[in-house]
Amino acid sequence: MENGIKVHTVITADNKTQFIIDKITITTHSFSFTDGKHWIADPATAIAHFTCFGELFNVKNLQGFKTVEDWYTKELLPKFEMLHLLHSSVLF
Repeated sequence: MENGIKVHTVITADNKTQFIIDKITITTHSFSFTDGKHWIADPATAIAHFTCFGELFNVKNLQGFKTVEDWYTKELLPKFEMLHLLHSSVLF
């Protein structure tokens, strides 16, 4: 996988695909795999979720990222890391 991103793929009971990368899950209706990336068929319907310190965060693909990998590296991972930093700074 490009940039060392390890993606675990699961098909849900309602025939959607979940891409699990570390602690972040991205759900799409359909996708294709081209040039080493998972291309989201309809980016506007993709959603992601993760839990940070016991709170569930749901994120819509409002910027229209077209691949799972781009959305993860450019938006989701930075948000996840920022939430962890903010929470840890509150503890001090």
